[in-house]
Amino acid sequence: MSSRQRASQRLLLIILIVGAWLRVYGLSIHSLWFDEVFSQRVVSLFDPISLFQNGVAGDVHPPLYFALLWFWVRLTGESVVALRMLSVLIALLALPACYHLARLLFNRRAAVLALILAAFSPYQVYFAQETRQYALSFTALAWAGVGLAALWRGKRYGWWLYVIGATLSLYTHYICGLTLAVLHIWLLGYAPMRAKWRQWLSADALIALLYLPQAFTFLSQTSAVFEGFWIRPPSPLAPVFSAGYLIFAVVFPVALIPLGVVAVWLLLTVNALDMRRVRQVEVRAAWLMCLLAVFGTLVAALIVSLRAPIYSERSFGMVAPFMVVALAGGVAAAPRRSPARLLYGLLILACLGGLIAHYTPPDLLRPPFRQIAADLRALPEPERIPILYLHDGAYLPMTYYTPDLLANARLVFTEARSWLYPRTWELLGIQRYSRAEIAAWLADYQGTLRVVYYGGTLPEEEATLRALLARCPVQRELDYPPFVILYEVRCDVRSDG
Repeated sequence: MSSRQRASQRLLLIILIVGAWLRVYGLSIHSLWFDEVFSQRVVSLFDPISLFQNGVAGDVHPPLYFALLWFWVRLTGESVVALRMLSVLIALLALPACYHLARLLFNRRAAVLALILAAFSPYQVYFAQETRQYALSFTALAWAGVGLAALWRGKRYGWWLYVIGATLSLYTHYICGLTLAVLHIWLLGYAPMRAKWRQWLSADALIALLYLPQAFTFLSQTSAVFEGFWIRPPSPLAPVFSAGYLIFAVVFPVALIPLGVVAVWLLLTVNALDMRRVRQVEVRAAWLMCLLAVFGTLVAALIVSLRAPIYSERSFGMVAPFMVVALAGGVAAAPRRSPARLLYGLLILACLGGLIAHYTPPDLLRPPFRQIAADLRALPEPERIPILYLHDGAYLPMTYYTPDLLANARLVFTEARSWLYPRTWELLGIQRYSRAEIAAWLADYQGTLRVVYYGGTLPEEEATLRALLARCPVQRELDYPPFVILYEVRCDVRSDG
């Protein structure tokens, strides 16, 4: 082995170590939020057999991640670090996948650039530190992409790698199916891959056979989504902003989010201009494959959302590695005078800034429920004084942090805007109270009451809060950025209503 090869291997090892450290560092800085506590409650109440047989507690996700988490918590416990560490370990496997995908599609230089960007991408770090299925979705589909690229290059392992990665991805997140579908446009449209149709079509047949046990659950969950879902209809311009999200997630303050979008699109634009001057057809075909995986998935989700809104940016993590490889491949293929390398360097600097913001509370999606729980316990008579939760986004995390304070707590039923289906709440053993029941209770209530306000609370609950604060003087108000407020009020006068 030459000294140059040894130096290259040391560089790759350093990048991997740094990437691992970034995913482990600060693992418990932010509190578990709604989605993470949902995962924790599911695996505490249901075993893997019931998850595969009956769906994920009546919700709309495939069961693989939750089954893995069930085994994981039996080994490690249910601390915040333990719950998140499974995603960390899975996400680490995405780093070599990005490297090999770029190496097979482009060259070793593109592979190193892809590995660096993947290691520092706030999106991949952010979801590596979340107790959800997103890390598994982008890791599995990245390896499926490696399998397709290996098929293209005539590697024997490509067929099996594609089958395993694609099957795992489908059992992890249904939108992975959209990505696999749009990738077939490339398989059919690019002549060298069309010539290998027997190989990838036989792989597709085996994937379909392996997925058959989940097919009926998928159909029932799809029907539930089409009947009504909490996600709002997306804007036609949503894919434009999603391109930046796939690199930066939500780590930036709101005012800086457009900068991340502009940074990604600026580099993509330069890549596109550079690709027009690249003579190798294979390079352009590889770049288009990655872009098709990304924007084909986003546009497909946008089209499906015309029937039922499913466009949630956090759900598109499976294409984040393809975005990384597209950017890296474009930079590696750029001519000397192209500004692509400079823009790539600025993008890495922006990623570092985003990571600093990620490790620094507050978080846009993860309110400090751990601190809220500590403050509730520190208040006088915490187990006696009722707590009213005006949004399920605040209540479910408190089932993890304050299980001892839930006996005297009430959660309002937000009807169609609830984050989970009614059957799911029932299976989780959580009782909700209708708005009429809450109104009748408050009308007659006297004494001290604590109210947890969650940003984004619906107008009906906002009205309930305003009416309560108008009648009952505020004794204490604790603010938890970015959008949770704890009120303590004293209701001494019976309402006339």
